[in-house]
Amino acid sequence: MIGYRIIHVEFICPPIPIREFDYQATFAGYDAGDPIGHGPTEQAAIDALHEAAEDEAEFAEWLRTPEGQKYRAERMR
Repeated sequence: MIGYRIIHVEFICPPIPIREFDYQATFAGYDAGDPIGHGPTEQAAIDALHEAAEDEAEFAEWLRTPEGQKYRAERMR
């Protein structure tokens, strides 16, 4: 089964000369620390959000491995 999440895209156009951050995409119910996508277009921001969420999921999966648990234990010291 494929899960669907609502995505919110905003045109934020920050006052900088670079247009790579004009759009920001987040999942509904965004909370600090959740993945965010930025891009020069709505679609680019959505693609960046999906990539960030995938990276986060892969990292969480890695943390469950023995190597990841060792990393976490060392970081907690």
